[in-house]
Amino acid sequence: LCRPENGWACITSVPVLKTLKDPCTSIPLRAGVPSSLSQFPAEMNLRKISILIVDDHQLIIDGLKALLNGQDLIRIEAGFPSGPEALQWLRDHTVDVVLADINMPVMNGIELTRQIRTLCPDTAVLALTMHNDGTLISRMIEAGASGYIIKSSGSDELTEAIQTVAAGGKFLSREA
Repeated sequence: LCRPENGWACITSVPVLKTLKDPCTSIPLRAGVPSSLSQFPAEMNLRKISILIVDDHQLIIDGLKALLNGQDLIRIEAGFPSGPEALQWLRDHTVDVVLADINMPVMNGIELTRQIRTLCPDTAVLALTMHNDGTLISRMIEAGASGYIIKSSGSDELTEAIQTVAAGGKFLSREA
């Protein structure tokens, strides 16, 4: 993995991505960061991954904001307790990733994901739920989710999941 011909360099045995797949997004893949900015145009800087949180529990929204806003590569744009409120906001704003709870009143995460994929096809959806249920995982993926993470996962796994789906990858929780 840590070989220049694979596009990776190693610093203290941690792989660091040397080049990005899509220089327009400037989003690092996984936990890696570009080893040199000299390979990008001077006007292009790394930007933070923008996040929208949708969960019917305000404590979860507040906790995720506190946890993730401290990350160097992540910025929380907004949080909403329902799918319809999130969709209304998305009509006027863009984000890289939506963290969406599955079980919510009014509109569940599966329907929310379908509508986000229609409204914002370039936005990745990462399902965030307490359920470790293969049927729910399948339904979310079929609806267009790029990943699935269990709420009991650690912050490192959540950060990895966000970076992976923001870069166009797929992520399934280690607990799934």
